[in-house]
Amino acid sequence: DRAQHPLLDALRPSAYNECRNSGRHEFLGRLRTIVVAADYDDDDLLDDLQYCATRVTWRVDDTDQVGGNATGTFGGVAAGSRVDRGAAGGVAKGRIILSGDLRAFRCPDGTFDNDQLTVTLNGVQVHTRNATGGAFLGTPIQLDAEPMLQAAGISPSSSTTARLVVSRRSSGCGRYVQFLGDMPLLTLELGYPAARLVYSNDFTSGADAAWSVQQMGTTPSGQRYLGPFDNASVQLTLDELQPHQSVRVEFDLYIMRTWDGNNDTKPGNGPDIVTVSIDGIIQIRTTFSNVNGLADHMQAYPDSYPGGSHPAGTGASGINTLGYVPGSSHHNGDSTYRLVFDIPHTAGSVRFEVRAQGLSPIPDEFWGVDNVRVSVR
Repeated sequence: DRAQHPLLDALRPSAYNECRNSGRHEFLGRLRTIVVAADYDDDDLLDDLQYCATRVTWRVDDTDQVGGNATGTFGGVAAGSRVDRGAAGGVAKGRIILSGDLRAFRCPDGTFDNDQLTVTLNGVQVHTRNATGGAFLGTPIQLDAEPMLQAAGISPSSSTTARLVVSRRSSGCGRYVQFLGDMPLLTLELGYPAARLVYSNDFTSGADAAWSVQQMGTTPSGQRYLGPFDNASVQLTLDELQPHQSVRVEFDLYIMRTWDGNNDTKPGNGPDIVTVSIDGIIQIRTTFSNVNGLADHMQAYPDSYPGGSHPAGTGASGINTLGYVPGSSHHNGDSTYRLVFDIPHTAGSVRFEVRAQGLSPIPDEFWGVDNVRVSVR
């Protein structure tokens, strides 16, 4: 009878916290022996072990599907808690990345148990990893979606939901835990919507007639792109789209030379504003800066303007990768931003526009567009 064991409520959280902080799961095994007459049973022990010494961060990098990028962290919840541990969009050609401080259990003699980390997709084992020096995630695990789908018998073009489960497999140091199965740590419900790529252009061969402007430039590093532009706009119009419910537009925005960000202290110094629209609806209106270390040259991105105030280059996928030489100790030569927009959309055509305004009349601020992809779902 639980009421006859008043120490249980104090013992269990204490043992659980020691286990979580040190990885020494013999404390829970001893607790199981102490309270064997109470209602702390194998299921309770399994619940506690699921969360012991555990913190896992997951990220979905979705390179093909619409609306699939997502992140989350599992760990540090109360002993015995049962939680739904995450959901993400489709990953037919992307990756699932796991990182964190998940550790193997430490045995009483100080050695680590021979634990394994297992990953299953719809019940099919698609990955295993042994602990090295007691750590499972000393380096992140990168799980490519395509081979996992193939192993689980799921077509990358299907529309379905699959369950990915990350588990710890432990022998309990051969003594303290008589559970030899897998202890689930993280469960992701993955949706696989079929997405169709309807347009792509890296401008190696120039701009096609779908663009309102076909002006082409080449960076000092040799990268071909659409541009360069100053205070101007460029539109991409795509017609005769197949029936769909949403659209994704993604592209690289090149910010070149002396962009001043939010600076509006004198004419010609900004704010240097970029507006991205889809079918006339503004997706983002923001500023960018290539001037480091000056309080009056902060940029709004990744927030909207006005409102954001961040150092130059915040959120950039690349800085000084295009070959433009910085103008002074404060100036980056260039920065690149990968911008992605997902919106509900059912129309038979779509128009995508990038517009810049506020740039200096002196021709020292330019921008361009590259690596454009448009897909529908």
